[in-house]
Amino acid sequence: MWEEEYPLPGYKTATEKYVTAQFIGMGLLTSWLVGGDFAGGPSLSAAIGALSLFFFFFYRREGAISTSTNRRYFRRWLLVPIAMLVIWSIGQFSPTISYLQIGDRIYLQLANPPTIGPVNSFSGANWQLMVYPCMMMMSAVGLVAFTQSQHAMAKILITLTRSAMILAGIGLVGEVFRWKRILTFLTPAQDNFYSVFPHGHQWAAFALFWMVVSFGVLFYLHHRQSWKSLFSHNSMWLVLGWVVLAWSVYWTGAPVHHFLLGLGIGLLTLSTGLMIAANRKGHIGSMLGGGLLALIGCALSGGSIYYFASEFTLAQNDVTRAPFGIPWEVQTALWRDAWALFEQRPYFGWGIDAFADVLPFHQQIDLGQEYYGSPHSDLLQGLVEYGLVGMALWLIYPLSLMFAFARMKTHRRLSHYLWGGATLLALLSLVSQPLSSPANFVCLWIGLAMAFKWSQAAEQGQRSTPVARNSPLPVIKANPERENEVDRSSKTRHKNRRRRSN
Repeated sequence: MWEEEYPLPGYKTATEKYVTAQFIGMGLLTSWLVGGDFAGGPSLSAAIGALSLFFFFFYRREGAISTSTNRRYFRRWLLVPIAMLVIWSIGQFSPTISYLQIGDRIYLQLANPPTIGPVNSFSGANWQLMVYPCMMMMSAVGLVAFTQSQHAMAKILITLTRSAMILAGIGLVGEVFRWKRILTFLTPAQDNFYSVFPHGHQWAAFALFWMVVSFGVLFYLHHRQSWKSLFSHNSMWLVLGWVVLAWSVYWTGAPVHHFLLGLGIGLLTLSTGLMIAANRKGHIGSMLGGGLLALIGCALSGGSIYYFASEFTLAQNDVTRAPFGIPWEVQTALWRDAWALFEQRPYFGWGIDAFADVLPFHQQIDLGQEYYGSPHSDLLQGLVEYGLVGMALWLIYPLSLMFAFARMKTHRRLSHYLWGGATLLALLSLVSQPLSSPANFVCLWIGLAMAFKWSQAAEQGQRSTPVARNSPLPVIKANPERENEVDRSSKTRHKNRRRRSN
């Protein structure tokens, strides 16, 4: 029964309330404000993320963090951002780029630093780009260490899901009525109408993440009969918000986003059809309807794969095709140059925010100023700027959560949706740059931390009726009338045994 599987007794400690407010604040801030060209965004995000340290040092004697295990857990993972900050500090003494002033003009000069050892770019503001992601990671560690109840995590997911749908609705209104400056009370208007994000592709990745997560929230709320917790007593608003998110992905995304959108909807339709057919085997109409949905899902998934394969094939010979957001020729040239930069300094990289400054000195093909800022791949940019050592420090905590999640005896369905959303962002980061937006970066950590913690909290709070680990389909709540019949029959058998024993 879902009420037993997902017990929500409320907050267990006061610290959980603060952690909930912290994550809601980060999600709202990064999606509504910092997602755009707000200069102080990384600083504000770092300040909110640093609250995890405040919780640890000032509330360490209370509730969820009073045990030595949780304190050791937080201290152990605190060493990772400390190591990254130490590497960044050492790199300040070895800049990769220096100023050269000749008359009234200032030129950039490549310093040719040694191959081994930390270095850094000449920008004095890159400390924000270092502290901000470190504090985001510590916030995820704090969520795992400081929370025990599912109520806190459910509150975060419900609030941020509602926020994403409202934001998509505002963007849709601006699109329909052609109001380019509808969101200028938050950020300067961009070329795209979803103007709180610097680029439409970043919004498409954000909307895809919350489409996956909201589908899990949909099933969770439906089985608890708590639609009013999200929008109203009726599911219409949630379904409408989901449709608006899907439309915004279609309107703002590249072919790769359209492919993931169609593939995701197709798989959801397929799983829903199979679920209906499997759970209503004796009902001909339900089996036919489920089979029809399964066929539609297969058609959507197959059509999406064919569409993207065609786009990718045509892009090899047509420079106007952009399967990943920019022309394929430009994409491959940037990847080659970025890989060449990584091979020159593979261990510690060129320093944070150094790609745009170092690339002109090593660029083989002139691509124009528009594409100098990044290699259009978060993974390659991370390798160029952080090196293998820095990327290993970034990945060690997410990998530890994945291994711990795999070792759990029981998994909850909502955790799989959260993992799916985080995996989607990670895959997009290989061929585009969704994580350059603070909103998507926070979503990635939310998906990773909550996927692990939701199953852990459910396992600790109630170990009965787990969702099977290998089940890819949603589970339908049993028929109450059938449950009453089973209960009555079991009671009758028990009474008969007692009579015979007497």
